[in-house]
Amino acid sequence: MLVVKKAGDVRKCDETEVLIKTKPTTRLLAEILNNTKVETILLTRGMHGLIPFNAVVALRKVGVRVKIVEGKRGRPAKYGEGEIRRLHSLYAKGVGIKEIAMKTKTPLRTVYHHLRKANKSRRAKD
Repeated sequence: MLVVKKAGDVRKCDETEVLIKTKPTTRLLAEILNNTKVETILLTRGMHGLIPFNAVVALRKVGVRVKIVEGKRGRPAKYGEGEIRRLHSLYAKGVGIKEIAMKTKTPLRTVYHHLRKANKSRRAKD
């Protein structure tokens, strides 16, 4: 799969799937059609709304499908699952929140946030 992050990223290749991560202009779509053997163009929901309607019609006529893919939205998480699990395990062992923050070198507010977030999800499951 070819990933296009900006105009000019399209190179000659035999890729059949192209993921577009920038605004899909008609110029960019023409560049993709000319330089690849594309059969499917993948767009996030937000980018799909930006593609010109006449471009979608033209792509269908030449046999190219436009599919919407769900991408992760928002700011990337700073702390991974392992670090968050460590916060929870320390808390379950009875370690105080301030001590957890010092041991893990995590801001106190962040420790509170992740513990509260886990508590809310537990309540929602019940």
